Amino acid sequence: MEKEWERFIEEHPESTFFHQIGWKKVIENIFGFKAHYLIVKDNSKIQALLPLFEIKQITGKKLVSVPFSTEGGVLYSTEEAKEKILSQANNIVKEQNLDYLELRQEKDIGTNLETKDYYYHMKLKLDHNPEVIWKNLDKKTRNAVRKAERLGLKTDMGLNYFEDFYRIFSINMRDLGTPVDKKEFFEEIIKQFPDQVDIYVSKLKDKVIGAVFLLKYKDTIKSEWASSLREYFGYNANQLMYWDAVQDACKDGFNIFDFGRSLEGEGTYRFKKKFGAKPVRLHYKYFINNKKIPDIKKTNWRRKLFSKTWSKLPLFITNRFGPMIREQFP
Repeated sequence: MEKEWERFIEEHPESTFFHQIGWKKVIENIFGFKAHYLIVKDNSKIQALLPLFEIKQITGKKLVSVPFSTEGGVLYSTEEAKEKILSQANNIVKEQNLDYLELRQEKDIGTNLETKDYYYHMKLKLDHNPEVIWKNLDKKTRNAVRKAERLGLKTDMGLNYFEDFYRIFSINMRDLGTPVDKKEFFEEIIKQFPDQVDIYVSKLKDKVIGAVFLLKYKDTIKSEWASSLREYFGYNANQLMYWDAVQDACKDGFNIFDFGRSLEGEGTYRFKKKFGAKPVRLHYKYFINNKKIPDIKKTNWRRKLFSKTWSKLPLFITNRFGPMIREQFP
């Protein structure tokens, strides 16, 4: 089944990094969530597939496609196959008495499922000549890159920077009031996808002050996790780091640089837009069985209160307990 699955997603124009069987292994090995990898066939050929994980936590019981990612959801060749596979998923929710089904989709698949569409991917269309992209950058972004270079910042890349990435990432998540993902999660991603991940860093002399963890799939390179140290914000480490990653993506023949998910109008949304990235709306679909979907947006007052408290805690506490909390909100 794995070979058939991989062949289908390789040929499907809307497949993502997270549809790969390797992501199933990451989630199973690190979190132990039960996988339901559904397929619909016609004449022995796959017509639709849907990667799902059954999650039973203190925060509720749900079926998610797919956890710890911004996208996933159903892929299909025909409307009939789509309806069949969604029916299979809904039946699992009912049989297991789960609270709801969540499909994280970039494509709007229609249906009468409840939809939440307040997130966007920020995507930059690349050119094989980086100078074309440079000329289209916001003027302030070009100046920020030049300033970083004048201040002596340099960039480098390689998985040997993993420890630096996680150190900076854990500090930044604490400062943002957000529980950090467990270290083993990223280590397993590297293990499962050694040729599809990379880490770019910004360095001031020998000190790494910014890092971004990149995922590569088909013609797209995606920034899923990125951070820099707040005390060096004036050095524009993020701008230089992203610009060098974008340049290399152009030279390596990628067509899209995906800056990741943002809420419209927030700081990261504006930052990515200055690179020329265009918003692509995400459509998260829900089949409700028992109770309504929890609101965990950053704008939720409970989330704001938690974040304010969490950001003031010592790092050793947030690093110890953050992954336990993060696992409750996959």
